[in-house]
Amino acid sequence: MSPGSTLFQSRLGVQERHKRDLAQRIYTPLRAEVVKWLDPEEQTFYVWNELQEKELYWTKKVPKDMTTMLDNGKQVFKKLLEAKVVVNLSTFEETARLGNEVREKMNVAIRVGSPPTISIRVGNQDVGYIYLPNLWVSGKSFRDYVSAQVDRSFPNVGWKVTILIDGQPYGGMPEAEEYVGKVVTFYENQPQARELRKRSQELRALGSKVLLRIDQELS
Repeated sequence: MSPGSTLFQSRLGVQERHKRDLAQRIYTPLRAEVVKWLDPEEQTFYVWNELQEKELYWTKKVPKDMTTMLDNGKQVFKKLLEAKVVVNLSTFEETARLGNEVREKMNVAIRVGSPPTISIRVGNQDVGYIYLPNLWVSGKSFRDYVSAQVDRSFPNVGWKVTILIDGQPYGGMPEAEEYVGKVVTFYENQPQARELRKRSQELRALGSKVLLRIDQELS
């Protein structure tokens, strides 16, 4: 083998090792988090920050267009978190108020800071409860949102919802829809709720673009 061929093979070997190291150290953990950006209920942003601290040498090898998108994602997520704090607090206050409206109809004693809850069941199996800010951010109707939640664990099966006041059943789907409708109307009139949904949508859009670039680098 000629010296030129040996040098060429050596450079190829270095490039392959470089690509493998980037994939293992940067792209694999980063991709696992960016996938979550596509799901409003799973959105987080900490992996890129950690990589910049622990793998500084390798993060500097990431293409500029991708780091720009990741830096944009960091700013979007910061604004998302700020809005979420406000929305969580306002949700608690508003749902507690709505809960007391229901108690008045039921001639039940008013309770401070005790919002209704909505449970989902499949047969005798408890699937969980509706977290209203997530429903809002999803942009889905109440029925579509519940169906999507159920399909995560029990695809293509029937389900029912129950609205609970102080742990006791108050009603089913009609009552739950009426209650959720009032909360959604409340969100529609809240600037921070609109901001939360907007930033979540932005992060989803960015996630699709970053995933495409990561997969291009991994190919």
